[in-house]
Amino acid sequence: MCPQAFPRLLRALLVFTIGAGAVFPGPQDRPPDGKGARIRGPHAEAATASTPVPITYHGGPVMLGTTNVYFIFYGNWTANSATTLLPEFISKLSGTPHYNINTTYFDSANRFISNALNYAGSTTDNYSRGHSLSDADVETIVTSAINSGKLGPADSNGVYFVLASADVKETSGFCTAYCGWHTFMLFSGRNVKYAFIGNGDQCPSACLPQTVSPNGNAGADGMASIIAHELEETVTDPLLNAWHDSAGDENGDKCSWTFGATTKASDGSMSNMTIGSRRYFIQQNWVNDGDGYCALSWAGSGQPAAVTSVTPINASGSSSVFRAVYSDGAGAADLTAVHLLFNSAVNGAGACWIYYARAANIMYLVDDNGTGLAGSVTPGGSGTVANSQCRIASGGASSSAGGTLTLPVSVTFSPSFVGIKNVYGYASGSTGGASGWQTMGTWTPGVAQAAPTVASVAPINGSGSPTIFTATYNSGNVSAVYLMFGSTLSATGGCAVAYVRSLDSIYLFNDAGNALVAGSVTPGQGGSIANSQCTVTSAGAISAGASTLTFPVKIAFSAAFGGSRNVYAYVAAVDGSSSGWQTMGTWTTGALPPSAVSLSPVNGAGVSATFRATYSDPLGAADLTGTHLVFNSTLNGAGACWIYYSVFDDVMYLVNDAGSALVPGSLNPAGAGSLSNSQCTITGAGVTTLSGTSLSLPVSVSFAPGFNGTKNAYGLAAGSSGSSSGWSTLGTWTPR
Repeated sequence: MCPQAFPRLLRALLVFTIGAGAVFPGPQDRPPDGKGARIRGPHAEAATASTPVPITYHGGPVMLGTTNVYFIFYGNWTANSATTLLPEFISKLSGTPHYNINTTYFDSANRFISNALNYAGSTTDNYSRGHSLSDADVETIVTSAINSGKLGPADSNGVYFVLASADVKETSGFCTAYCGWHTFMLFSGRNVKYAFIGNGDQCPSACLPQTVSPNGNAGADGMASIIAHELEETVTDPLLNAWHDSAGDENGDKCSWTFGATTKASDGSMSNMTIGSRRYFIQQNWVNDGDGYCALSWAGSGQPAAVTSVTPINASGSSSVFRAVYSDGAGAADLTAVHLLFNSAVNGAGACWIYYARAANIMYLVDDNGTGLAGSVTPGGSGTVANSQCRIASGGASSSAGGTLTLPVSVTFSPSFVGIKNVYGYASGSTGGASGWQTMGTWTPGVAQAAPTVASVAPINGSGSPTIFTATYNSGNVSAVYLMFGSTLSATGGCAVAYVRSLDSIYLFNDAGNALVAGSVTPGQGGSIANSQCTVTSAGAISAGASTLTFPVKIAFSAAFGGSRNVYAYVAAVDGSSSGWQTMGTWTTGALPPSAVSLSPVNGAGVSATFRATYSDPLGAADLTGTHLVFNSTLNGAGACWIYYSVFDDVMYLVNDAGSALVPGSLNPAGAGSLSNSQCTITGAGVTTLSGTSLSLPVSVSFAPGFNGTKNAYGLAAGSSGSSSGWSTLGTWTPR
């Protein structure tokens, strides 16, 4: 069963095949069937060597921007170098000529995939679903990892890889039909992409290209090739309706078990590329250029450089720190120069025109005539340079990640430079060419902005942990925002969180309140920071409008920090104005336990009935581990009709007459069969429903002839955090 997840719409079990091109599908096109993955062998090589079938675009989305990669190491990975090798592989793969092949794919708006990856973190799972997994088990492993908070909130621009140790089987065909697969699900309102990768040490002849490998771990090296394969297919065909050929084969399938030019080392290991400082043996990918072909790399750019965003925008003020973001399909290092221009029209004369030379890491201001340079500053350095329209200074260091470059610049406009100005951006790359001037919005210099204020913090005046808080601030010119929980207005011994806009980073103050803890969290990405009072993770990207900024953050409070705490908020603007600290309300930081909510029908009579018991958990229905429903005159398991439901296993049990053990056997709520003791017989009555924080369990109960009189109905719910609702009376029932 999949907690909090909608039923799977499609499944793609992919590993190695054929195919490539770029036209819309014909009437005979077959989508990926989910079981077309091929293990190594003559049938795979023969398919790959056959006449290439054009790859076509079927209208679905692709994954744009930077793709976040998450690893869930399932099973036993003790002393296995894979836990180091595989994260390093993903971290170094971004921006490489091999991953650049994916930039030849685009969506219906002609937006190209970028050569940008981010290794967002990993977690472990110690056989929570046993040693033999079904496809549904893999989905549950992913949702459980997300619900645990260890990988941050559900990430619709991420790919979650379940990496199984060599002693774990996948019953739908690992080692016999495939070596890995990818698919997606709707989870917490988001399309979440995920994949299963088995360890080829379990079946070297099927899933390992070689048994002597370049990094001394044949299983891990083989998994790296399959991870690359599934990742390339996920970003180009995330919902199984974008890029594949008429046979249902995706880009990785079309080049399965082909490796191009290889090099053999003295130890006998083969490799075909170096990424970072390590050699790898990675299968080729399909280049969607011309007629298409298999290759290990692509040096071109599927798109010109582009201006992605400028923030803040469509606002006003005499000064601001602007963050301009540029992209290049061939990687940020391919960018040669980027520009930011403020003027009534695209005209360098009489403008505030900023030019950044990436390789030299120097930011210039163009002169009043638009024909020369007025001077320069270094991002992250000191100093200013001015013309008659503006003065610029560093707004922080420039940063690059994959195919994206971010340039912060502090701009103070001259008093004479008034009126609404357009904001233009321009980017040029050495491979794919220039973006041309793009209008990003407007800015009105010379108009003083009102002092910023804190609009709201939600939820407020409640309780629970962990909780996603959303703080909204009124200002189009925010430099930093703060959210603090404590008994008094002091960061000492509190949970004080800060977001710095120019760095796009979330920080946490230490226990003493006089410095920041080590590290930071990027909004919308994984990772966490903690002090003794709380642990902070991202709850999504920052939303910034013309006059507001919304900051979502997930906070898990420590047990020692329990009790009612004041909630304080603060916002500072670039011009130096601020809201001052504002008290927004209170929050009780202890985690709320689950609860037994209701029973239907209730307070009725009959020798049999189909009951529906509803339970709730503030941490989400997936946090529930088990639920109980007891019919008896008093709260006593002896002589009772006591039904126990295991959420993880999706099965019901019946407790014996003595209330000391389970009767033999179990029932799936939607399956056949029955269980009996001397008080009742139970049968399944339908599928258990999980939605948000609620779980609803249907069960049919036939009461035994000797089980007479009015009986109380008791309920209990238990959560994975160890908390319990305790027994609560849900009503009565009179069997006869």
